[in-house]
Amino acid sequence: MRFTTILISLSILFLPAADPASKKPAKKKAAAASTFPQKACTSSFVDKTGAVVVKPAVTVLTGFTEGRARFKEKDKCGFIDRKGKIAIAATYDEARDFSEGLSVVKIGSAWGFIDKKGKTVIDPVFYYAGSFAEGLAPVGLEYPYTYPKPKAGWAGTGLLASLGLFPVAPMTFPEPPPPRFGFIDHAGKMTIPLEYDCAGEFHDGLAIVCNYYSRGYIDPKGTVVIPPQFGSDYWFSQGLCQAWTDDNKKVGFMDKTGKVVLDRKYDDAGPFKGGLAWVKIKGAFGYIDKKGKLAIAAAWDYADDFSEGRARVEKDKTWGFVDEKGKVVVKPSYDWVSSFSEGLAAVRKGEKAGYIDKDGNVAIALTHRTTDAFSEGLGLVLDCTP
Repeated sequence: MRFTTILISLSILFLPAADPASKKPAKKKAAAASTFPQKACTSSFVDKTGAVVVKPAVTVLTGFTEGRARFKEKDKCGFIDRKGKIAIAATYDEARDFSEGLSVVKIGSAWGFIDKKGKTVIDPVFYYAGSFAEGLAPVGLEYPYTYPKPKAGWAGTGLLASLGLFPVAPMTFPEPPPPRFGFIDHAGKMTIPLEYDCAGEFHDGLAIVCNYYSRGYIDPKGTVVIPPQFGSDYWFSQGLCQAWTDDNKKVGFMDKTGKVVLDRKYDDAGPFKGGLAWVKIKGAFGYIDKKGKLAIAAAWDYADDFSEGRARVEKDKTWGFVDEKGKVVVKPSYDWVSSFSEGLAAVRKGEKAGYIDKDGNVAIALTHRTTDAFSEGLGLVLDCTP
């Protein structure tokens, strides 16, 4: 089974860099080729000819997203611009890629939002904050759930009391109650109240929410579209979403009404991309179409989502690619590959990495220590001294 959160007792503990309402992601093979080795290494960005066009003075962690790339310096996170200059100083304990013009950042134990100039646009007052998607971001607050944060402090239960969700008089709990989750807009306004035990980002018009152990889905207006009833949760993609049996042993797909439209008979499954979803059948991976027909035989040791008409597949611990008809277009021969992005895929053999095109031709020679997927016209590479 594959997605992102772990629910612990009545409170939900979220991995900071992950969507709190998602289960654990499908068993994605770790992008080991992007891990920085413990050597004297420098990161830089290459164009599609392989020429180094940006050479930052800091160690960059990610490719560019909305013109900014994250870096880390002395255990703090910041951002560089496309010229390799520091655009936002490394002052944050954690930071996520920009989405819809804002980045989620963590200062101490609180999350907030900054713009591309590093200006704080939504104060860091949240127990949890997800990235903006489709105009909204999920946020969580600890008891007493007061938002916005009053200048005098956090006393009182003003917001929920005003919404009639809790009595105005203080409540008595043997232990502090768990955090509550809702959604804010770009102005920081709470547009969907703090009504849930967890909440995830919007995808395909719906967001995961949960009450206690049960997950359901809401639309951007906060209307419950699929009532909380599931023990596992995934994002919708191309109108469908994985739906597990109550014992989490078999999975199928449901539509946006919550109706199971593809039988729950698979050992595991991924999201639909390009009209196909990978499925696991008796230990092997293949692909089905949106009618449930097996479009690509289950003959692989591992298979991943389609991207740009190609899907990375593994056989006998080597990686290659298939097209949407199941044809092997790149024979498994690499120790690691990324999904295709902007026409190229990062690949590695031994300790040498580079890029190939969709036909398997080497586009950028395997001369780097590691390479990462292209983003906004540039590929992040790492080179190390012996």
